[in-house]
Amino acid sequence: MHASNHELLQPADDGPEAEVDYDDPVSVHASEARQLAHVQAQLDVSALQQDWRALAQARLSSQADVEALVAMNRDPDQLLANDDNVYVQRLPVARDDLLIAGLPNGYFSADWNVFQNHALIRQLEATHGYRFFGIGASWLGFVRRQAPDEKAARQLVRDLAMIYPSEDADAAAAAWNALALLLTGRRTLLLGYTENFAD
Repeated sequence: MHASNHELLQPADDGPEAEVDYDDPVSVHASEARQLAHVQAQLDVSALQQDWRALAQARLSSQADVEALVAMNRDPDQLLANDDNVYVQRLPVARDDLLIAGLPNGYFSADWNVFQNHALIRQLEATHGYRFFGIGASWLGFVRRQAPDEKAARQLVRDLAMIYPSEDADAAAAAWNALALLLTGRRTLLLGYTENFAD
């Protein structure tokens, strides 16, 4: 079931203005604007905010996930390689971290949900200087003012290794080292958040 249908993410259905005529673009837009405003507000409720370190228990990771992170960050064009059409949604939000409130993906139960992704987004911005800029079907996109130096890249990779634990520590160490070295040469960072992002 799509986790975006969770009651915490649904605006109140109060009054006739909450009724949606799906044949009327104005009505659909008003409904989407209500949902966006509601999810933004929910993300700022401190009681609903999550600890980014808990992401390790939220979905299963594997060595393939770590290798996919390296491969995608090495060649980010892969994200669009198989798409005939690419849609870009711009949102009227007060802060970059709130872009996640647009809910372009439905989120399945084995994926990190919007609150978990928001926890990661806040952590990467506050600690590592990465600004969230977008989300796709399986990947989150971040950008930094400049590429991190080696020390900063290794600190980032230590945090990422916590939330993408691998059963093969030695193989994972080699992949994480490769990612750290790769990131020193680029401003962008791509992270998978769904159960099967490595596919």
